[in-house]
Amino acid sequence: MPGTISGLLSVARSGLLASQRSVEVASNNIANANTPGYSRQRADLVTGQPVQLATIQLGTGVRVLDVDRVRDGLLDIAYRDATSVGSGHGQRLFVLEGIEAALAEPGTNGLGASLDRFWSSWNDLANDPTSTAARLAVRVAGQDVSSTFQRLSGSIDEARGSATLRLNGMVDELNQLTAQIGDLNTRILAAESSGGTAAVLRDSLDNAIDRIATISGVQVVQRSDGTAAVHLNGSALVDGGVARALSVTSGPPLGLALPGGTPVTPPASGALGSLLHAVNVELPGLQADLDAMAASVVSAVNTVHQTGTNPNGNTGVDFFDPAGVTARTIGLSAAVLGDVQEIAAGTPDGTGLYQAGQNDVALALAAVRDQAQAGLGGISVTEAYGNYVSDIGARVASTRTGQAAQESLQLQADIRRSEVSGVSLDEEMVDLVRFQAAYQASARMVTVADEMIGTLLQMV
Repeated sequence: MPGTISGLLSVARSGLLASQRSVEVASNNIANANTPGYSRQRADLVTGQPVQLATIQLGTGVRVLDVDRVRDGLLDIAYRDATSVGSGHGQRLFVLEGIEAALAEPGTNGLGASLDRFWSSWNDLANDPTSTAARLAVRVAGQDVSSTFQRLSGSIDEARGSATLRLNGMVDELNQLTAQIGDLNTRILAAESSGGTAAVLRDSLDNAIDRIATISGVQVVQRSDGTAAVHLNGSALVDGGVARALSVTSGPPLGLALPGGTPVTPPASGALGSLLHAVNVELPGLQADLDAMAASVVSAVNTVHQTGTNPNGNTGVDFFDPAGVTARTIGLSAAVLGDVQEIAAGTPDGTGLYQAGQNDVALALAAVRDQAQAGLGGISVTEAYGNYVSDIGARVASTRTGQAAQESLQLQADIRRSEVSGVSLDEEMVDLVRFQAAYQASARMVTVADEMIGTLLQMV
């Protein structure tokens, strides 16, 4: 009762319990100093409800209202935004680096060197238009150009397939995380229904949202009841205990959908957004540019070659298969594959007969190297391929720069967040000393109350 020695003991008891709880919280912080995703906790101490005694109010001690997490939601948002954008750059870089490696430029195995050898082989044939060996070299060089185009097209197909697999895997992981968040929302509601903060569950919730940030940029709505709603471009993935699974819709283009086929606007950031853009836009664009170059080579070479007459006396023969007008399908014609003598070096005489020493067709084909092609926007195949290589190199370089910048922002955001939520062993040790001193002082209050009781008993 306030105003009595028993009231003094009650106040001392509250001080002992509050100090003990504070020491327990500090000890838990120290134990989890290196635990990933752990948020520093703090005992929320409040004064006891005072009691009116005549004209004065007497305090009733202290109590632990709650054990709070030390967390800043704005710092979480900054960290997740940087993480999302950075992971998007990482996935784009993975795709582009594969294409860049397949180009093998500069080097002897790239398409540039293959085309150079092809044009040069026509010059060699022009120098000796009756040579079977020179014709064999032209055919080999043509096959090399075809196989290199096919290899590059295959590398784009491989990159598309790999990106699609990654996309599906990330959607599966995202669904697991949203289901986990739905479960955590339910458990948080149950745990906090009687008051208090479920700090460990809330940490798990934030850790799951952090992981989602590496997959996709999402919008997170923190509810007043401790739960979180997760939205992707306005579509709810989680709200309360209900989670809805995403799926990848077949394309082209690939897309995202919720149960029932409800389409979801693709995210603008994060790994999902980058992979969808790569599969639906970037890789098809690179494939189209490569196909345009292959079609121009086929058209330009066949147009000139058809004007020549070969040693077999045939005119109008295609060097490349006219049906193979993509990088995936380009190849030599059946006639040239079947007989090297079907390769023409010059135009016929006035009567349409083969001229053994004529080399004007071979020279014209060697000159195709630098001829502007309508299908390439008025530039040569050589220039178009140079631009192609430069463009991919520039994309890789800019993506690397962007990734490095985002990694720096992510690191800074993580440091700022850790300064608030992370455990400082020095601070915890200071708190331990402070709580220990408070505990000792409360214990001394008990001793004083005991001595006072003893004094009263001696007076009886």
